[in-house]
Amino acid sequence: MAKLTYHVAMPYLPTAKGRLKEGEAQPAASALQARRMAEAMAKRVGAAGGAVAFSKTGDPDLGDWEDAVVLATFGEVPMQVADAVGGRRREWPEAIPA
Repeated sequence: MAKLTYHVAMPYLPTAKGRLKEGEAQPAASALQARRMAEAMAKRVGAAGGAVAFSKTGDPDLGDWEDAVVLATFGEVPMQVADAVGGRRREWPEAIPA
């Protein structure tokens, strides 16, 4: 089967101990929609949480997947996610107002 690209938005929710945990990932029809969904998710979870939009390409029949490509992050995300975009948050199209 040919390679497919999936676009996803996923929130990061604050825990009672002040850590972040992954919320439920939501599929998107395009990279643009994933970014918009992630931005909306970050606004809903508030200042202590955030969200990420990413794409994943591969062959689902073979289970052969390339590394995920982070499209954008919004709000607070785990360090390894921030590192995937050069160690800084990349917000698209602009930063969420504080």
